[in-house]
Amino acid sequence: MKKTLLFSAIAMALAGCSGDTDHSVGNMRGTATLNGNPVVGVTMSVTIDDSDGYQIGTETYSWTADDQVLSGVTGSEYTLTEAELGKTIRVGVQYTDRGNTFEDIQTQRTAEIVANEAGVVTITLTPVDDSFDVPIVGDTVTASVTDIAGTETSEFMYQWLADDVAIDNAVEQSYIIDTADVDKVLTVQVDYTDDAGVEETIVSDATDPVEDGSDTGPNIDNNVVEFSDTSTSQGGQLRYKMSSSDMITNGKLTVRFNKEDVMDTDGNAKDAYITLYGTSTSNSNALLDLRIQSEAFIIRDSETAVPDTFTFRTWNDVEVVWDTSAREVTLTINDGTPITYTPTPANGSTAWDTLSGGVQTVQFKVGDSGSTIPTGSYYIDDFYLYSDAAGTAVQFSDDYESYDRNYSLSDADGYNASTYEAEVIQQKYE
Repeated sequence: MKKTLLFSAIAMALAGCSGDTDHSVGNMRGTATLNGNPVVGVTMSVTIDDSDGYQIGTETYSWTADDQVLSGVTGSEYTLTEAELGKTIRVGVQYTDRGNTFEDIQTQRTAEIVANEAGVVTITLTPVDDSFDVPIVGDTVTASVTDIAGTETSEFMYQWLADDVAIDNAVEQSYIIDTADVDKVLTVQVDYTDDAGVEETIVSDATDPVEDGSDTGPNIDNNVVEFSDTSTSQGGQLRYKMSSSDMITNGKLTVRFNKEDVMDTDGNAKDAYITLYGTSTSNSNALLDLRIQSEAFIIRDSETAVPDTFTFRTWNDVEVVWDTSAREVTLTINDGTPITYTPTPANGSTAWDTLSGGVQTVQFKVGDSGSTIPTGSYYIDDFYLYSDAAGTAVQFSDDYESYDRNYSLSDADGYNASTYEAEVIQQKYE
C-alpha cells in the first residue's frame, strides 16, 4: 500500500513539470508587451520578455478587440483597420519557455483605437537675447513634429519659408534667422511618412514678423557708437590718431563698451577689439590688442591671462595705463583686479621701435577683412584719452552727445580717415 502511494506521488510530480502555466520555484513568469500607437493604419506588434527564454516556434497569439477574437489574426503583428475604431486591443500569448514551462499570458490593453489625423509641426524659438519677445535676427527656430500615428519610422524633410517663399538652403530641422528675413513671418513645411504609412505634408503656424533687434528693447537717452561690418575688405572701426609730437609715452585710456553675440554669415563668433599702436598700425606691433570675445577676453601675443568676464548686452568699463619707456601696461576691467604685465608684441624689437615714442593711435574695431557680420553689434561710449597716467590731462574725449543720431563718424570729427561703419545711435541697454 505504501509503495502504491509513493509511486502515485512521483507520477504526479513528474506530470507537474510540464503542466499548464506551472510557476513553481525556479521558473520566472514571462511578460508580453503590445507596441505601437492605437491608431488606424498603425501596425502593432507583440514582444515577449522571459528571463528563462522561450522556444522559438512554440508561441501563438490571439488578438482581441473589445475581448472579441479577431478571426484569422494569429501572428505577432497586426495592422489596425477602421473595424477596430473605438475598441481596445489586447493579445493573449502562449508559448513554452526554455525551462520547458508552458506560459499563458496577456499583453496590456490599449486605449480606444482612433482614426489617423494629420500631424502637427510647431516652431520653438531659441533667442539670442531673452529680453526680446519677438523673433529677431540671430535667433534659432526649430521644428518639432507630433503625430498620433507615431514617427519612429519616419524620415523628415524640412523647408523653411519667409512670407511663404522657400528660403534657399534652409532645409534642416533648425534655422538661424537672417537679415533677409526682417519684416517677414517664418513657417516651416515638413514632409514625411508616419508609422501608419500615410504620407504627410504639414505646415506650421507663422511666427510673428522678424525684427532686426535694433529698435527693440530698452532705449536710454544717451548716444553711443555702434560698429557694423558689411564689407569683406575691412571691419567696422573707429580710429583716433595723434600727431607725432603728441604721442603719449605714459598715459591712460578709459572707455565703456557693450557687445552682442556677434556672428558672421557662417555663424562663427567674431571678436571686437581695443588696440593701442605706436607709429605702426600692424597688430604685430601693437602695445595692446585686447580681444573681446564671447563673454571673455584675450590679449593678443601675450601669455598674460585675463580672468575677467562680461555678459552680452551689458556695459563694461575698461581702463588701460601704459608706460612705453618701462614697457609696462596695466589693464583693469569693471573695477576688477588690475593686471600689470610686460607686452610681448609679435614683431619683438621691431615693434618696440615703433613704440619708442609712445602711443600714437587708438582703435576700436569689430570683425575682420575676411567676412561680414549680419548678426550682432559692438558699441562704445565715453572715450577718454589722457596724456598722463593719473588721468588728469585730457588729450582727447568724446561722449557722442553732440552728434545727431544715425550720424556716421569720420575724419571730419577728429578721427582718422580709416574710421569705417561707426555710427552714433541711441543707447539700447542699461
